[in-house]
Formats: sequence, structure tokens, C-alpha cells
Amino acid sequence: MKQIAIGIPGFRMRATADWPFRMNEVTISTIAFDEKGVNGSAPSLQINTHELINPVQSWEEVKFAGEGGRLVYGPAEPGAFVYCAAIYVERDDKSRNLGAALEDAVHSDEVKQLMKSLKAIPNPTVQMVTSLAGPVTQLVARILKGNKDDLLFTHQGTFFQNTLPPYNAGDIFTAQNKYISSSLKVIGLDKRDGLESMTVSPLEQSIMGGQPKTISL
Repeated sequence: MKQIAIGIPGFRMRATADWPFRMNEVTISTIAFDEKGVNGSAPSLQINTHELINPVQSWEEVKFAGEGGRLVYGPAEPGAFVYCAAIYVERDDKSRNLGAALEDAVHSDEVKQLMKSLKAIPNPTVQMVTSLAGPVTQLVARILKGNKDDLLFTHQGTFFQNTLPPYNAGDIFTAQNKYISSSLKVIGLDKRDGLESMTVSPLEQSIMGGQPKTISL
């Protein structure tokens, strides 16, 4: 399998983060990087920001349209591995642009150094990738939180080409905490390994939240 995409099919707001108010202004910021991005002449990663138009109330389930929902990664050819994280933030400061804050966060010196550390590892294992990628996500999440906004949940995943099926394509992975129940879906985009053929048009990418932006560090 060459090309995949990773998306968020939906999530559930398990409890309000803005008590005593039941409605929550939720933004999902995502970061992802793969072997090709790490080993490029300049390390690169993909970012995306999904600001929900309507507030979400306690225990409400939000389902996104399309095969993969909101795009976190791709469509792209990862190489040996791909790592991604979805960061759920409850917005209290409406004046902040979380998309701009996300881009500023990934340009920090700390993120650049961690990405360089990943590049230096030949044939990384799941433990190696997550041990270095975790601090990247934690740093970005801390910056996104700001002074007023609340960090609700971070859902991370690492997927490898040498699994069966590659990258766990076709599987949905769920995780939750007190506030959020989140899901990540890996979508195979060709006919190999017995998977159905799938192409993603520009219109479908728009419905899925737009293709993530690639940032060179």
C-alpha cells in the first residue's frame, strides 16, 4: 500500500468543560508527520485546524461527513511510519486564532530539535517514535491552551507500514477521558492488500475539512 489518509470520523462531548455552562466552543487542532517528512532535507509536518461552527453540549455526539470525517493526515505516502495527534480545545478566548497559534507552535525551536532527533534514528520503533513525538504534541498543546482556553483531550496514534494491513488501514481507534471520546480512522487509498480502491477529490477534501497544510521546519 502506498497512499493513506487519517481522519476523525467524529467525537462525543462526554462532559462540559465550562461549568456551569453546558455549551462548549470546540476546536480540533491536528499535527502529523511521517518518515518522508522527518527524513527530508528540511523536516516537515502536517497541521490542520477544525473550528466547529456550532457549540457542543454535554454528551452530544458529533459525526463528520465523508469516509474519514475531518482530515488529520494526507492523502500521502508515509513511508515506514506516520504519527498523528488530534488536540481538542475548548475556546473561551474568541479573539485567538488557533490556526495561527498552531503554526507558530510547530515553528518553535523545541519542535525543530525534536524533529531532528527523530531523523537521527534509523528504523525507529513505535516506542522511539512516540517517546519523541509525545513531547512535540505536549508542547503544541500547551501553547494552544493559552491563558483562557481549556485543553480537553489529546488523541495520538503511530502507524507502521510493516503491520498487517499496512498502517492498520481500515481500522478505527478510540480513546477518551472525562471530557472527550475521540476516534481516528486510517483509510487505505489503493487496491493493494485487499482494500477497496478510493480516491479523494478536491470537493471531498473540502467536505473532510480540507487537506492538512505541510509546514517545513
